[in-house]
Amino acid sequence: MTKNEAANYKLGQRFREANDPQAVLLRLFREEASLVIGDPTEMQRPQENKTVYVGMLSDRETKGYWLMLLATPYHGWAIPCGFVDYSSKTINQGATPRNQRHFAASQQVKELLGERPLMLDREFSYPKLLENLVREEVNFVIRLKVGPSFCDGEDQPVALSMPKGEIRILNKIFYKGRVFVNVIGVWREGFSEPMWVMTNLVAKAGLAFYDERKKIEETFRDLKSLLNFHKLMNKRLCLMEKWWL
Repeated sequence: MTKNEAANYKLGQRFREANDPQAVLLRLFREEASLVIGDPTEMQRPQENKTVYVGMLSDRETKGYWLMLLATPYHGWAIPCGFVDYSSKTINQGATPRNQRHFAASQQVKELLGERPLMLDREFSYPKLLENLVREEVNFVIRLKVGPSFCDGEDQPVALSMPKGEIRILNKIFYKGRVFVNVIGVWREGFSEPMWVMTNLVAKAGLAFYDERKKIEETFRDLKSLLNFHKLMNKRLCLMEKWWL
């Protein structure tokens, strides 16, 4: 790009409006990958007062929006292949609810998923999303928020507790009275508490998949720092999404 900064910026704008970078990004999907990772990040925009897609973040004080990245693992890193964005403003204005926005992300690569599980972290452990995944026959592995959320087939509470250094498996238990899942807990040396994972796969397979989930946060830090994505701002939602892609 040999022209001045303003001319090059306009060239970039014209390119974004005329092309579909989502289709190109999907070409980075690794067919040999054993799973797809989903992970959210907060994008702070404290000075934005009129941008239509900027709402309040989880602290209810900072302005911004969320992105949920979809990626496939590669030698301990993650290669992005799609994302979905949402905010408190877009939800409150009657746009697609958060859980549907989350599921829309998996639908972007649904045909590519096949039998691969979708790997999600604990903020995604709510029943409506799980019901969507089960209905669409998407395999999932999710780290749990530990709480009184499970019962057995006779509607008796199931406590998630275990001694250090052991593994506990709970098959076919009811999550919040809505979805049958398999749960596995492991309390590894050096950790102050056990880690619990739920899945619709065999419990040990779910844990093995979760252990593959590495470096996703480092990937996001690189995107936001090395590429200066923390400075990215567009008034129009469609242009912001294309810049990210």
